[in-house]
Amino acid sequence: MTIKMEIHDGKGIAAIESAEKAITDAQSALELLISAQYEAGSKNIVVAKEAVADDFFVLSTGIAGEILQKIVDYQ
Repeated sequence: MTIKMEIHDGKGIAAIESAEKAITDAQSALELLISAQYEAGSKNIVVAKEAVADDFFVLSTGIAGEILQKIVDYQ
């Protein structure tokens, strides 16, 4: 997994690229957010679709909602 800092419209964005699934559940998403903030110094992130577990895109699994709730809770 690589975290690259990019600038778009004057804002720093951490771009996450990974050959393997970096986000598989809410805990891994939270750890990735913390890593991106620490390494790139930005709360704004972009994650490649390939780095997210396929179950995230199936809303009935509840993973997307769980991850979004963690993001809201931990800002």
